[in-house]
Amino acid sequence: MAGDGQHTPSQRASATESDVTCNYDTWHILELAAIHFPDSIAVIDRGNDSIMTYAELFQEATALASWLYEKGLRRGDAIAVHCRNSSAVMKIHFAAAALHLVIVNLNVNLAARELEYILLDSGATMCFVDTGVASALVEARAAVVEQRGSSLDLVWVHVDSNVKQPQEESDMGYEFDKCVSSKRSAIGLVDMPESSLDDTFHLYYTSGTTGKPKPVELSHRIVVYHAIGTVKEMKLNALDVWGHMAPMFHLVDVFAIYAITLVGGRHVTMPVFSASDALIMMESECVSVANVASTMVAMIVNNPLVDVVDFSSLRLLSCGGSPQSRAIVMRAIALFGCEFFVSYGMTECCGKISMSILPEQKDSLTPEEQLDLVCTSGRPFELINVRIVDENLEDVPQDGKSIGEVIISGPTVFKGYRGLKEANDNPFDIVFLDINMPDGSGLEILSDLQKAPSNPEVIIITGYADIDSAEIALKNGAWCAWLIYLIIFLPIPALLYSVLTTIFSKTPKGLQDQLRL
Repeated sequence: MAGDGQHTPSQRASATESDVTCNYDTWHILELAAIHFPDSIAVIDRGNDSIMTYAELFQEATALASWLYEKGLRRGDAIAVHCRNSSAVMKIHFAAAALHLVIVNLNVNLAARELEYILLDSGATMCFVDTGVASALVEARAAVVEQRGSSLDLVWVHVDSNVKQPQEESDMGYEFDKCVSSKRSAIGLVDMPESSLDDTFHLYYTSGTTGKPKPVELSHRIVVYHAIGTVKEMKLNALDVWGHMAPMFHLVDVFAIYAITLVGGRHVTMPVFSASDALIMMESECVSVANVASTMVAMIVNNPLVDVVDFSSLRLLSCGGSPQSRAIVMRAIALFGCEFFVSYGMTECCGKISMSILPEQKDSLTPEEQLDLVCTSGRPFELINVRIVDENLEDVPQDGKSIGEVIISGPTVFKGYRGLKEANDNPFDIVFLDINMPDGSGLEILSDLQKAPSNPEVIIITGYADIDSAEIALKNGAWCAWLIYLIIFLPIPALLYSVLTTIFSKTPKGLQDQLRL
């Protein structure tokens, strides 16, 4: 990445964890909204044509949490959500927050085999299933039950009022509507054992270079921090109407569940995105703010309906997920007549890393200069510190030409991948790694180890090496600028010599005596 001469990430003062006090978890966000905005409309669900106030949302989320508690779910247990956008997703999220359960967010477009892997790896014991997209999940469930030897309870969610689950599947689980409609007391909420803001709340499986999805854990603290940051950055308020057009199983949109609720704004959900439906919703529901994928913006601005839709309620629209072309940005600004920006993010940061929001001094810039800024990756998100550094970890010149590695820090950055706790929590300098292991190949976690805080050296010791394994290992090492040694039946003296050589060649002289092995 090149250092940007106009947006200077490493020089911008961003808030740090010490600057922000987080004394409540995600459940308290809904609890406060129900206290301060009880009669305000919380959500309009266009899938089942329902409207709910914050008092009603709180009541149904509480009932669902109590039902989950009665079913034996406790702090730290995982539940999966395989649903399109709906008010039900919000109820599930807040009910899980109340009990400090772990939400496993499932992409409804995944194949059965992919869902099977995530369900097994996450240890989810219950799954909320959208009846309109259930076939792959039902197939995955059968495989999970067979392999695990224990049940995986299903809760049927009717996202679209016109779609019901097949009759032969109706006996496989519970009806969501019945779970939230009963007059249960807040059992489990008052008797819940002591919880922590650092308890894992969201679990996302991201694709990557390892061949298998990596589980990213986001705590209550991280999710709340991110909500507070987006409220400030996007100037969210109680008059805002958020259009949930992007999928709520993805961080491109799910953060708004908490951010909009925090300020008592209104949510409007549509089950699945289409440009025409999105445009109709924006006008009819007076949507004022939304965040969508870059491809969605392109589809919207090229839809014939844009010439007849009233965008007067829209004050802010952002996009992310991939770079946006200058032509699309220009067309979006011209059509919508509102503030428009591009954001860049990662699941590992709970979403946003940078945003191309124009500075307060934008009036001093020419229209061309303003467009140039909007089309960049922007400056760091409120709670994120970004540095672009050279190989010596020194900041590169902010001249728009110098390149370097990006280092990201801040209170919304995750602590590490689930399953690599030892590497994440302990400052190892060297990791000895085998290729053939009982739970998979060591090659699959090379890139994950490279991302560990201590950036350890990895020495592969195996009796099963081949040319392909060596090529994969060395390519990973060269790309990441860290050494990987492939040692096959190496005598012990030679092995020790290799280790010592690695230690002293890669460590500054002042730190050589502080290495940990």
